[in-house]
Amino acid sequence: MADPAWRSFVPGASVPVHIIVSRKAAGVYPDRDNTVAAAKAYLDGIADRLGFNDRLFAAPTVEFIPLINGRFLFQIGGAPR
Repeated sequence: MADPAWRSFVPGASVPVHIIVSRKAAGVYPDRDNTVAAAKAYLDGIADRLGFNDRLFAAPTVEFIPLINGRFLFQIGGAPR
């Protein structure tokens, strides 16, 4: 879910994006560039649902966490955790 703080951004300001990645049980972590590339379609959909152009997203930051079934979690707005 989007951080409610994203609504407080000034029009034209960039919206922070933080991607949290968990690897699959039998896999390795992807590299950061491939993580961002793989997330592009999701970010397009998230921006569409939030009602703004995805060009407002800042360059995503990526964090790798321990095993949780290979999920990508997106934090939109606010500071990365």
